[in-house]
Amino acid sequence: MVSGRGVGAAFARGRAPVIMVLLVLGTAFLLRRDNSSSNPPKIASRVNPAEARAAFGRLPMSFEPNQGQSDGSVKFLARGNGYGLYLTSREAALVFGGGQKGQTSAAVEMKFAGANLEAQGAGSDRLPGHSNYFIGNDPSRWLRNVPQFGRVAYREIYPGIDLAFYGNQGRLEYDFDVAPGADPDRIQLDLTGADKLQVASNGDLVLAKNGRELRFQAPRVYQNSAAGEQNVSGAFVLRGNDHVSFKVGDYDRSRTLVIDPVLVFSSYLGGSLAESCGVIVNGSQASPVAHCPAIAVDGSQRVYVAGSTLSSDFPSPTGSPALNGPGADVFLVRFNPTGTALDYTTYLGGSGTEYPVGIGVDSGLNVYIAGTTTSGDFPTTPANAFQASASGTHVFVTKFDSSGSVRLYSTYLAGSGTDAASGMALDSLAHVYVVGITTSTNTPSTAAFPATIGALQSCPGETISGTCPTPPSSQFFFSKVDPSQIGSLSLPYSTYVGGSTPANASLMGGAVAVDSSFNAYLTGGTGFSDMPIVNAFQSANGGGRDAWVAKLNAPANNTQQYTPAYETYLGSGANEDAYGVATDGTNAFVTGSASASGITTVPGAVASGTGFPQAFGGGASDAFVAKFGVPTTTGTTQGSVPLSYFTYLGGGADDAGLSIVADSNQNAYVTGWTDSGNFPSTATLTPGGPRDAFAARILTTGTSTNSGSTGTSSSIILGGSGTDTGTSVALDPALNFYVAGDTNSGNFPSPSSLAAGGGTDAFVAKLGPKVGLTFTCSGTGCPGTNPTVSPNPVGVGSQVTFDYAIYNLGDPVTGVVFTDNFGSNVSLGTPAGATCGTPSGGTVVCTITGTVGTTATNSTPTHVRIPVTAPSTAPNGTQITNSATLSVLGTGFQVSSTPQSAQVNDFSVSMVPPSAATVIAGGVATFTAKVSAVPLNTGGFPGSVSLACASLPPQSTCDFGTNNPIPNMSNGPQSRVFEIKTTARITTPASLFRGGPSYALWMPIFGAGLLGAGISRKRRFLLGAFFAVILGIALSQAGCGGGGSSSTTTGTPTGTYTVIVNATGGATRSTTLQLTVE
Repeated sequence: MVSGRGVGAAFARGRAPVIMVLLVLGTAFLLRRDNSSSNPPKIASRVNPAEARAAFGRLPMSFEPNQGQSDGSVKFLARGNGYGLYLTSREAALVFGGGQKGQTSAAVEMKFAGANLEAQGAGSDRLPGHSNYFIGNDPSRWLRNVPQFGRVAYREIYPGIDLAFYGNQGRLEYDFDVAPGADPDRIQLDLTGADKLQVASNGDLVLAKNGRELRFQAPRVYQNSAAGEQNVSGAFVLRGNDHVSFKVGDYDRSRTLVIDPVLVFSSYLGGSLAESCGVIVNGSQASPVAHCPAIAVDGSQRVYVAGSTLSSDFPSPTGSPALNGPGADVFLVRFNPTGTALDYTTYLGGSGTEYPVGIGVDSGLNVYIAGTTTSGDFPTTPANAFQASASGTHVFVTKFDSSGSVRLYSTYLAGSGTDAASGMALDSLAHVYVVGITTSTNTPSTAAFPATIGALQSCPGETISGTCPTPPSSQFFFSKVDPSQIGSLSLPYSTYVGGSTPANASLMGGAVAVDSSFNAYLTGGTGFSDMPIVNAFQSANGGGRDAWVAKLNAPANNTQQYTPAYETYLGSGANEDAYGVATDGTNAFVTGSASASGITTVPGAVASGTGFPQAFGGGASDAFVAKFGVPTTTGTTQGSVPLSYFTYLGGGADDAGLSIVADSNQNAYVTGWTDSGNFPSTATLTPGGPRDAFAARILTTGTSTNSGSTGTSSSIILGGSGTDTGTSVALDPALNFYVAGDTNSGNFPSPSSLAAGGGTDAFVAKLGPKVGLTFTCSGTGCPGTNPTVSPNPVGVGSQVTFDYAIYNLGDPVTGVVFTDNFGSNVSLGTPAGATCGTPSGGTVVCTITGTVGTTATNSTPTHVRIPVTAPSTAPNGTQITNSATLSVLGTGFQVSSTPQSAQVNDFSVSMVPPSAATVIAGGVATFTAKVSAVPLNTGGFPGSVSLACASLPPQSTCDFGTNNPIPNMSNGPQSRVFEIKTTARITTPASLFRGGPSYALWMPIFGAGLLGAGISRKRRFLLGAFFAVILGIALSQAGCGGGGSSSTTTGTPTGTYTVIVNATGGATRSTTLQLTVE
């Protein structure tokens, strides 16, 4: 049995090793966790711009099972560019139209003669996306989460023959898989509805209908084997006016045969009639609608497109109504970040016509759309809508959840007249800002739209003095919608914006932007001469229609009242209209069209070529880009807003800018259309039609007159042989530039779009930044090498820095990756100028934080500094070589530096003779140590070296004086004199007094004399025993201290000692000396 004290003592003796074991184990565990978590995060690669554009052209065709969105006889449906495909149990119907509003659709039906009527199609290859239909205000007819498939297969449509429909590279294909032993002659097609059917000389089957051509390419017939596909001859055979079969050559009937015709149409953002808002709204693609289709992109590069579609439905044999109405509906699509698949497709509308003018996405991936509707049954959300019902032409605002399948908010904004939206913006708090044109004359006393109480202009044309004139024919309006609120609270602010003279003034365009401080920026084109101008750059209308620009300061706390920072005209004696506005948080950027050269003086403008700013191009109108800065303030008086930059953008015909965004470097990104063959473009993607879309990046902070110079603005033509228009732009955090628009070009450049030929359809193009990163510097002020190496040479065990200068001759870029190769024989310090992962195999991957802006080749570049520590041992001739590579996420760009090296120099330490000395204890020995760079005559040793002694004799010291450490050996070997001081020996004699145990007897003897002093015998016995114990203890203690004493000697003992002299400078080098002490 162990007592408590014993347990405590045992624990006390054992707890140190126990704690040590726990610390070791815990440290090992933490290191293991730390090592596992210190691996660099995997960065999702972004496809480079060329690949991204191609990816957007490779969307798989999607087939939807009919859940009520089409006629009851349809089992599956798909929508392609210029056509719709409807699969029933006995036929495939292709429905297509002429691509113009009012044209009727046409159908060609392909029936499978003699087929098994019991064969039912089944979807396969489930796609990640889904479709939603919110058509009309009857919730029972709404459809959510309709699945999408990449393939529809019919088993045993003929004995031993299966049929499958699918899309390949955007083309509709259908395969007949003929099993071994089955007869391909059983396949018979009846094609009805075509005006003409013929087999072309190249073997294609050509169907003509209403002046349009549908073409099936000559069938590809083959068999699969271990060696790959083996082609079999095959052809269409026309039997009668509308009966088609296949002629197949000899083949191995023991193996499956595949017959694969291809329909020459593409399956992008298209349907069987039109997705052109110009066609839908104005009856012609030649009259486009700004911001329709509209585009937005989130932080993960998901792309959102909202447009309008006239696509017709399957021609119902029963006459039952299709789900979509006779007018146009809004479509909303979301693409995955690579553009290779649709996350969802949603349709929104009523029995009339709807079109959007803006789209936004918040941090929760909820989507907001604003536009115009003529439907009295538009699908609102009565529980929280500002206005749940209306008739006529009015504005709508709708919010969808992140799946596109739930409407979280949907409302009309309707007054007493006609209300049409023209632009939309979304702020960081998910408030929706809408501008447009209205003929409504409601005042705050009768309604909250178009003007709420406290509006800047509470009635049409209200003057600064507050007078309401006779209502003019139309006004702009500006409204703020908060979808998180209910009813009237969801419209916290709305106001008229306009004048009254002349009463029938013409209004055009209209756009809105909002900055991070919730200030609103408005623009448009107006014929009013009495707009509420304040702090204006141009205070009077120049004649005709002038562009106007306004900044409204955000409401103060607990209010919803906007105050104007400025409002100005921008124009001349002709017509100038503004269609787009953007902000970088400080400046306002505006684009539109100008019909004359007198809008403003353009300092440094070039008359031709691709430099910017541009002079007027001389056609009917030019696009323009204007930048307004911050009004100057003197004391408490605010001055006029300055026009900081202006350029025309056009050629000898008609050009217009429709949409604009800006980055934090004051670069403006613009899209629109051009009819000019000499439009100032720096790149072209197959132009040549009567009208092409353009995309331009304009540097508004300077002037560039050479397309190859640093900081050059750039533009590109997007078009084919038809009419193409860019209507909306967006910018992602990596400064990729997205353009949405519409096209009817059959040869639109599909590698950069979502449409290719047939009808009028929406397209999306993704344009990466022009990457011009380089390590090369030219001109004065350039470093001799890149990287610069310091110090060079470097001492063993010391740090050397490779300082890389990065120049950008192209567009500002983000996501720049710096990969450094520092070698496996050195260790890496903490780089500066970049965030780096964990080194591996002598390589480290870093990301340069923020944007790498455009720089001149000899101006201040971006720096990344890589510190590495040289090895502690380095044979003669050792060098540290460093090289780096730059790349940009999302691109294929890569550029490498020229490798640079640092010479690694070692050093040695030796004794200058004599290296031995003899001293008497207490004496001082003097020596000289010499430190030399190795190798000699190669730049010396750049670091400091500290000298110290080790293994000294006892009671001695080593003193190098004040010249230690040695600063460097750049000027050759360095010697240092030092002293070793010994200590004299002193002997202390032993004590001669030996009292020992005798002294211990006195106290007990004295106590024994007291034993008889007046106490009882018993007490005397006890007391005697006590003193006996004391006597024994005293004797034992005295005995322990006895034994005598000896003499003591101090100082440095006699002997011969080997002393080590250490020289430390990144590494330690040593030599020895001998010291004899007598």
